[in-house]
Amino acid sequence: MPRKSNATAVTIGIDPGKNTLHLIGLDARGAIVLRERVSRDRIVARLANVPPCLIGIEAGMGTHYVTRELLALGHDVTENLQGSSLDAEFQEWGGDSKFDKTSCHRSQRPGSA
Repeated sequence: MPRKSNATAVTIGIDPGKNTLHLIGLDARGAIVLRERVSRDRIVARLANVPPCLIGIEAGMGTHYVTRELLALGHDVTENLQGSSLDAEFQEWGGDSKFDKTSCHRSQRPGSA
């Protein structure tokens, strides 16, 4: 269920899966302006045209490559988010599809990595 709007995402959360990555973008007010599922091999191309922003991604297999590529595009990437601590903190959102919103909020906090 891709959702796009004309508003610019200032924070993007990425939930890495085996073959796909779930993206969610929040604007400056915290409203969702982007919700998309992207295949692992297309993530860099998808975010190449997005203005530099803060990106939170769960550390795991394959995310180091994605992190390096996103840093090269000028994004500020917080990679060391731990899924278990995020899940415990935001259980009411539930499900993997909601993890990316959690990572957006968590990456905005100082010392979240």
